[in-house]
Amino acid sequence: MASRVPADRFLFHAFLGLLLWMPLPFGSNVAWASSLMEAWVFLIAGLWLVQYYRGKVSLNQPFVRAWPVTACLLATLLWVVVQALPLPAGVLGLLSPRAFEIHNTTHSYPSLSLDVYATRQAGLQTLAYLLFFCLTLLLVNNEPRIKRLALAIILGGLFQAAYGSLMTLSGLEYGFFIHKPGGGVATGTFINRNHLAGYLEMCLAAGVGLML
Repeated sequence: MASRVPADRFLFHAFLGLLLWMPLPFGSNVAWASSLMEAWVFLIAGLWLVQYYRGKVSLNQPFVRAWPVTACLLATLLWVVVQALPLPAGVLGLLSPRAFEIHNTTHSYPSLSLDVYATRQAGLQTLAYLLFFCLTLLLVNNEPRIKRLALAIILGGLFQAAYGSLMTLSGLEYGFFIHKPGGGVATGTFINRNHLAGYLEMCLAAGVGLML
């Protein structure tokens, strides 16, 4: 008798695809890549909610027990959202006299934030990170999937290390399909060499964990 295919298998594979994709376009540190990452996360989360509504998936124990962390992330998101909301002059003056003075002088959007567009963008990004955290708990829900997750991280690190070394040693010096200024320093597809180093450190930790 064939084993039953989990209802969220496709979502898990989409999640792994996202994990492999995010480091490639400059570490998703540019506007278009960040927006694509957010849309990808929102789509996976939306499809999971549809399956939850249809009774095909359920909340697992790790997700439920992680509520303090989820609550902290949600509180951070709410604080970002509050900063972008329009506030009455009296409330704004009480909370931030300097912001009230600037908005009153420039006749701009009366909020705690002085750059509402950037704050809204940060809110969307924070929501995406919150959902990514939740999806990790909900989709990586057994030992085989944990191993696949670690393997995907390791593969991403191997690619970045090999690509960064090849670009530096060959003198081509391309990042993500774009010639990068300067040279002689491995950055992979990231913008900064420190970003590559931090990513490789995490990949190395995942590799050690997988060996153990």
